[in-house]
Amino acid sequence: MLSVMVMGAGAAFSDQDKIENTEAVDMCVALNIIGGYEDGSYHPERNIKRSEICKMICVALNGGEEPTLGTPATPTFSDVRGTTAAWAEKYIESCVAQGIVSGVGGGRFAPASNLTGSQLAKMLLVALGYDSDIEGYTGNAWDMNVNVRATQVGLYKDLEGLDVSAAVTRDDAAQMVWNALQATEVTYKYTLVSENGQLVSKVELVDKTDDQGNKLTMLKDKYNAEVREATLDDFTYNSDKDEWTYAVTSKDTSVPASFTSAQDFTNLYKQNVKVVYSLKASGGVDTFYGMFADESVVLVEGVIGDIDDVTANDTAITVDDVDYKLDQAVTASTKAYLFHSGEKNLIDLINKSPKMLAYAFKAIDNNDNGKIDFLVVYPFAVAQVTYAGTKSFTVDYLQESVLFEGSNSSYKFEDVATYSDLAEDDFVVYTPAKYSATGEDTFTKVETVLAGDVTATRDGEASIDGTWYNLIGDVNVTAGGTVKDAPVVNGYIFAADATKAVDVSDYAVVIKTEKGTYSNTAQLLFTDGTKKIVDTDKYYNYKGNMVTFEVNSDDEYELTSVIKTSPPTGSGFDIWATPGDSKFQANDLDNGKVKYINGYNIADDAVIFMKDANDYKVITGAALKNTKVNQTKDKVYLAYANENTNGFDTVQLAFIATADEAVSADHSYGYVTSKPAQVENSDGKLVYQYEIWTGDETVTLTTKAGIASDSLVKKGVVISYSVNNAGEIDTVNVLNSNFKAITAYDGTYLKVDGETQRYEITDDTTVIYIDADAQEGTEGGAIKVASKNASGAYYNNVVFVSDGNDVDLLVVDVNNDIENKM
Repeated sequence: MLSVMVMGAGAAFSDQDKIENTEAVDMCVALNIIGGYEDGSYHPERNIKRSEICKMICVALNGGEEPTLGTPATPTFSDVRGTTAAWAEKYIESCVAQGIVSGVGGGRFAPASNLTGSQLAKMLLVALGYDSDIEGYTGNAWDMNVNVRATQVGLYKDLEGLDVSAAVTRDDAAQMVWNALQATEVTYKYTLVSENGQLVSKVELVDKTDDQGNKLTMLKDKYNAEVREATLDDFTYNSDKDEWTYAVTSKDTSVPASFTSAQDFTNLYKQNVKVVYSLKASGGVDTFYGMFADESVVLVEGVIGDIDDVTANDTAITVDDVDYKLDQAVTASTKAYLFHSGEKNLIDLINKSPKMLAYAFKAIDNNDNGKIDFLVVYPFAVAQVTYAGTKSFTVDYLQESVLFEGSNSSYKFEDVATYSDLAEDDFVVYTPAKYSATGEDTFTKVETVLAGDVTATRDGEASIDGTWYNLIGDVNVTAGGTVKDAPVVNGYIFAADATKAVDVSDYAVVIKTEKGTYSNTAQLLFTDGTKKIVDTDKYYNYKGNMVTFEVNSDDEYELTSVIKTSPPTGSGFDIWATPGDSKFQANDLDNGKVKYINGYNIADDAVIFMKDANDYKVITGAALKNTKVNQTKDKVYLAYANENTNGFDTVQLAFIATADEAVSADHSYGYVTSKPAQVENSDGKLVYQYEIWTGDETVTLTTKAGIASDSLVKKGVVISYSVNNAGEIDTVNVLNSNFKAITAYDGTYLKVDGETQRYEITDDTTVIYIDADAQEGTEGGAIKVASKNASGAYYNNVVFVSDGNDVDLLVVDVNNDIENKM
């Protein structure tokens, strides 16, 4: 079963999901008997300590209030006062005085020791009024006598399998205390009777009762609290007071019609519950402690799409191939509850609402007979933020549910509940006010947004990188394709920027051809970047053309030119993006860098054949978008594109020609940490090799062939350099005149000697720390104000490059003196 999003109660503790006895822990917290830790956790798995249980019992016996207790002049135990357990001394002494607990022998109490289930049961029984001596809770058989009585009065209720001889956990201790609170208190009736002519006192155990003769529970006696049955019918939320008012109905006419609390019980909507409250002497609710499910069980939960279609007269529903019986057979008018506003026909909801398949549901058994009485459904919609300002934002709904038709698209932050960093392009889950627990339009961020390969598809489903997801509404993806920006809620993809699969492996570019007497050959550049001379079935005058190829039975390549043709039939491409030779358009470029091809987006993983002044090569679409071109001289020989589900068609295969060598638009900075060496590259040409410290790592790079040695490039200098698409350095400059002295620095802004302007260090600033004495990079350092010489002049302590008002490069010598070291 998938983990599904259900609007409703939040966890009281950070580890709430680890608590098994939720009802008991919640009630003990509400009654001020037990609490959590400072970090917000409860740690239900930890064992309760003897000192801790003493405080819990003392507080419970005082109606949840801190009791006023004293301590004797001489402590009863030697290991409490003056130790880390001193805080518990007054509770321990009080429990000892009441006969609830005793020491462990030798004048010791062992406050930090664990206690067993039987030991805790004895303490609770005494707190209820049972006398240890009379009941035999001392001596060799004490534990047997305790466990028999504890079972009779219900102290072990809901703790089946509890090992009463083992240490009891905080989780189980809360359950036992809550059971004790609901148990009847007892007292002893002493009567004088004549036996054999003598008066003797006869002891009789009796239940404590109130003035009306009703049995008195510890909860009623100490808290004046009632536990009554009801049904949670509805609720409203007051955002000014941050509290809910719960409307209930009950067969017991003494139960108030509503209760108000800051605690969220909305997950119990429409369920049978027990309410715990106390009344004022004058009438009306004094304290509402909480509510919990009563014979009301969630038999199964999931999403609507997990449920098989239903028809009238069905006596069960099938969820993920498991049948769950219904308390009443389905009829044409059977309804499901929409949380917490209205109803919807069950058959229509399950069978006819494809846009509601991702709605979470709970199937409730409200009378503990193992059969479903009704479904509660949690509607929502998914949207994308199209604008986020300081006061308002707008959204575009994806697969808008029929329940939400006509919903607003613009919202003011002050009118809705949302998260603090909502931003444009976020995907959000929208819960309208009428379906939310707080009665507010609520927006939460979609946490799972997919990007990956579509490895397989089947009816209504798609496998993304090997994980299966459901598709909702008109979302459509193709096996072998890719998706990105695909928000997932409750296992359903609500939208997908999808590109279908195209096989480009049978495309190549002809570098040269030769016609021979007995055979013909061609040198081809393949999509994986390899070059190979192959035999062809005939001579092809296709130099500089892009082709498709097939290999015949004689291992000869048969070529078909596609340089000026629309996409071949069956190629998988939808669009001929550049009919004929085409120059880059002005709108295709951004500061000289390629952004589009003829107005079409370029896929990052597109295959781009590139011919420049020196060579043929293959680069990715991402690399092309980081390449500068000449609009007047460079050409796009061919580009094939595909239609995209986001409405923007995308180039996936292209052939580009540049008059000069293609150069990356980016440059980098570094510190040379070794003497440049001359090495031979893969083509057998001599190039120069540099080891460069970038501030994060040392990289080894070689220059492209043909770049002459720069005598200024040596170990211990700072350089700027650019790398072409083959990963070779194609330009390098030594920054030998960029020495500056920092005269002021506040962590964000700095000034340099001789200038009044403030420069900002931004996220884009390259900061490189070096040890100029050792001529090596360092992984950390500090930006400091420069030192002065005897005459008050600053020593240059950084290499500095600015980009307008911002710092582009800062090379910092950890010795704070850089110029004379280079």
